[in-house]
Amino acid sequence: MNRPRYLNWPLCGLLLYLMVLLGFGLVYARSQHRRPVMQLTGVTRLPQRNGMVELSIRGFGLDKKLRAHLVLDAANRRAIAGNLPIWGQAVDIEIVGDRAYVVSPEEGVKVFDLALPTEPEQLSGIRKRARYMRVNIDEENIYLSSMSRGLAVYGREGMDLRYKLDPVGGSFSSIHRGQRLYVASGKSGLSIFDISSKIDARLLGRLPLPGITSDLVFYKGYLLASSKTGGLHLVDIRNASHPRLLQTISAQKSYVKVAVVGDFVYVADQDLRLDIFRLSQAGTLVLQSSLSAFGSVRDFLQDGQRLYIAESSYGISVLDISDPAMPQRIGYVGTPGEPGGLALYGNYLYVASSSQGVQIIDTRRFTPRRLSAAIDTPGGTNDIALDGRWIYVADGDAGLQVIDRGDMENLKLVAHLPTRSRATHLVTARDMLYLAVKGRELLVVDVRNPLLPRLVSRLALPVDLSDLAIRDTTLFASSFSKKLLRIDISDAAHPRILESLDLPGKAWRIALVGDDVFIAAEKAGLQIARFLPGKPGRLIANLTRPWPMTAFAASLGIAVRDGYAYLVQGEEGLQIIDIGNPEKPREVGLVKIPGQSLDICLSKNFAVLSNRWNGYYFVDIRRPEHPFLAANIYHPRTKSGFKTEGDRLYATGRKNGVSVLPLPIPKTSILGSADLSLVFNEPLHPGWYDLSISDGKKLETVSAVMEVR
Repeated sequence: MNRPRYLNWPLCGLLLYLMVLLGFGLVYARSQHRRPVMQLTGVTRLPQRNGMVELSIRGFGLDKKLRAHLVLDAANRRAIAGNLPIWGQAVDIEIVGDRAYVVSPEEGVKVFDLALPTEPEQLSGIRKRARYMRVNIDEENIYLSSMSRGLAVYGREGMDLRYKLDPVGGSFSSIHRGQRLYVASGKSGLSIFDISSKIDARLLGRLPLPGITSDLVFYKGYLLASSKTGGLHLVDIRNASHPRLLQTISAQKSYVKVAVVGDFVYVADQDLRLDIFRLSQAGTLVLQSSLSAFGSVRDFLQDGQRLYIAESSYGISVLDISDPAMPQRIGYVGTPGEPGGLALYGNYLYVASSSQGVQIIDTRRFTPRRLSAAIDTPGGTNDIALDGRWIYVADGDAGLQVIDRGDMENLKLVAHLPTRSRATHLVTARDMLYLAVKGRELLVVDVRNPLLPRLVSRLALPVDLSDLAIRDTTLFASSFSKKLLRIDISDAAHPRILESLDLPGKAWRIALVGDDVFIAAEKAGLQIARFLPGKPGRLIANLTRPWPMTAFAASLGIAVRDGYAYLVQGEEGLQIIDIGNPEKPREVGLVKIPGQSLDICLSKNFAVLSNRWNGYYFVDIRRPEHPFLAANIYHPRTKSGFKTEGDRLYATGRKNGVSVLPLPIPKTSILGSADLSLVFNEPLHPGWYDLSISDGKKLETVSAVMEVR
């Protein structure tokens, strides 16, 4: 039968599709109306009794099916008093009078009125997408630096563009004094301009400097310039037309930020060190002391006897500088995002935090970090193994480190074994430790006496390794080079590679069950390989996320227990897979988690996921097919290699060593009907505790509901 020619069939199909979407939307809206979104409006602590803690909660959408946990505020986030939302990245901030100027590469400059310091009101701004990164403000002008587009000068009153400067090498930052503007011009060094005119600036002089000049500061009539791969430069600027280089210190170092504290100079390098200098009577800078940093320093800000430091992926530290030559850490706040520029207004510190806007911190609430235990290691902690009294650490360039945890309140570094290359992953079995190092090598270490670890043998590998797992006398090793190695370790003195299995994706993590190896293979999802005795290994099954989720999901971590695989899916969260029949894996659950999840380990009740920006998320997996997002603990520089044991989480970080945190404390019961009361066992560890409440999909956190002394 012929179709009537007057019907537009593609249009009819489109209309039908839109009607179906509308139907789904109405059903969803109706379901949301029936089940109001959970929201907390108040928390009250009730009198304590019989060693129990009782909290009364009020809000919307609350019922007795919710999950509640007390979580240690290890990052002192109770000090965060507010937030300025920025659509793009907030990279720098400066406060002049009662106005805050926030720089965003995507949005230009936003101006806020600080009459209410914790609730600023947005005023005008400069709407210009020009990749500005730094701001410098004088009485009349706003100077905006861009590495690719030079320096733009705007008037403070009308926010009008007055003129542009294009120093050779771009503009990394600028500072001013009187009618002179000094510009850090990257590979071109230092440029000096006369800014006495309101319509243009005149170049007075240039000074080429080694490296990439990125930051400037005035010091005792001189100018200091920090340079990536060029060191620290002391410059005589008395003659602006002919600036003169007087001294270069540590020419091979990458100094990224410099500040003056009284008579002392603080300089941060990319190796996470703070070097402290002082000008000698001979007119040269002399090193006084050094201090470890926990992240790349983005900015300094001095306030009397305090120095605030923005450390990327770590947060804000405050140093006591009453003795500037020997500063002491006295406080910390873990901020969301990457902290950058700092500015102070009254008792509030404003932090440009990249994608998380501007964080407003009450400086009166800075306190030291409160952890169950912690120890710094000399290298960068990549992986750990817990073995009775000992913690073994793959500590980057510092090789293998051994920590004695016999006294949890006093962790001690008791032994180490140097390696020729960076130590990345390790696993222990039968008094032996197997250590992967960069440079395609596997080390076999005898740890029968942990105080004297002894190298037994080395095995050259065809690829660098990404994870290790042991079954009996076989070591399985994965690689980002899409390989899975099977290694015979029956003779520790002579390990040998038995076979190499090609994989369809980069193998990030592996887990073993019987004869099967479960592989988190990035874009290739879950891959399952089988190794039967006397037969070569082969891939028997796989499970990937459907298109278009493959663009967001990347399988980065895996853990297996009791017939289920827990697969970390990057920006999607946690995927739970039934592997009762390994040849036919099937998804049974998916938990959406904010940010990018990196790795996973399992405790008794939780799947614990590390998150690039938000610390650790805890998913209740007592019923694996009905997982429940339960709680979140912020910890800086989270990555892979962390472990849980008992009621403790052993957290790792790039330069943070090993930190021990208590796991979330679950509620024991819920009382009441209208206003619910949550009952908890009293926490044992001192510090402030947050309340995390979840309905399984949404996680609500109330800061500082109680303190344990």
